[in-house]
Amino acid sequence: MKVSQVFESVVAELNRAKGVTFRILLEIQAESDGFPKDVEDDVLLGHHARSSCP
Repeated sequence: MKVSQVFESVVAELNRAKGVTFRILLEIQAESDGFPKDVEDDVLLGHHARSSCP
């Protein structure tokens, strides 16, 4: 099962409760001796461009 499928399943189940509110936090930690430039661009620049968290 893909992470996105697990996420969708959990959200769907939580939404079944009347008046539910929830907060989702995602923490990713990655270490390497050096990521390829395209990975850095996609992850680091993409995060800042798409992030809408306060």
